[in-house]
Amino acid sequence: MIATVATVAMVAMIAMVAMVAMVPMVAVVALVALICLVSMVAMVATIARVALVAMVAMFAMVAIIAMVDIVALVALVAMVAMVALVALVTMVALVAMDSMVAMVTMVNMVAMVAMFAIMPMVALFALVALVSMAAMAPTVVMLATVALVAMVALVALVAMVALVVMVALLAMLLCCHGCHGCYGCYGCDG
Repeated sequence: MIATVATVAMVAMIAMVAMVAMVPMVAVVALVALICLVSMVAMVATIARVALVAMVAMFAMVAIIAMVDIVALVALVAMVAMVALVALVTMVALVAMDSMVAMVTMVNMVAMVAMFAIMPMVALFALVALVSMAAMAPTVVMLATVALVAMVALVALVAMVALVVMVALLAMLLCCHGCHGCYGCYGCDG
């Protein structure tokens, strides 16, 4: 009987010690679960932040590409308008000199020059737009586009000056040595 009571007391003591030891283990497990949960929340927030930054960068790139294309289109329209204005001024000047042969010749020449001047510009701006859409650095593409537009504008200005000088020389030549005689132009010997 005494041995049985001692055995029961020993079992109870062992059970109580085991229960006390189990409580910290449960607490440790709960702490680990809490840490895992916090880590998961932080990871989700980081992924959301990275996605937001990527989306903003994509919108910025699209905006820069659209701006480059608009600049190229405006420059192309301006070049076409300048060529048309030069052709109109030349035609008016030739009509004022009353020389039909010179007028027909010059209008044909201006049309041909305008066509050959516009075709490379169209190809150039199409190439710039393609490069700007495929490039990894839109800022570099924008600077290159501005430089190309400035270069094309300079070439167009030089071409316009050369065209005006050519018009004046051809008009003087046709006026003073044409098949219909002298029209009384400056520098004509009669």
